[in-house]
Amino acid sequence: MKYKDIFIDLDNTLYDTKSPVAGIPIEGAYELLQYFRDAGCRLHICSNGMLQERMDKLFALHLEKAFDTVICSEMAGVEKPDRAFFEYALRMTKSLPETTLMIGDNYDTDIIGAAAVGIDTILYNRWEPDWMPPGPVTYRVNKLKEIMQLWQK
Repeated sequence: MKYKDIFIDLDNTLYDTKSPVAGIPIEGAYELLQYFRDAGCRLHICSNGMLQERMDKLFALHLEKAFDTVICSEMAGVEKPDRAFFEYALRMTKSLPETTLMIGDNYDTDIIGAAAVGIDTILYNRWEPDWMPPGPVTYRVNKLKEIMQLWQK
């Protein structure tokens, strides 16, 4: 695997905001994070919103120690998909675009901005499995477990 740094959106990629019960992870979230850790990757949350809200969600999921960095728009001064958000994330994590992968459920906020700075992307298309994005993505999956299968071929 060529990726050393994994940028991951939090809401509706790892944390299910649609669940009536707070603190519910998306199916496969823990396994995916462990997979990347076992592969030697560094993990970074890249999310719009306030830092304390993100930390509260990570604590609810018992993932507060799983990430090397938590980056949110409050810190960056701009929201995704602004390329400045992703440039900030690359600087703060000391990551290179060519060895970084962004995983997110929203094409407009997660994929467009990351791709604009040269980061490979995975669109986690959990909402409409047959929907095709209007522009290119590096990978497209409908379930988190499919991400692990990408490198097992």
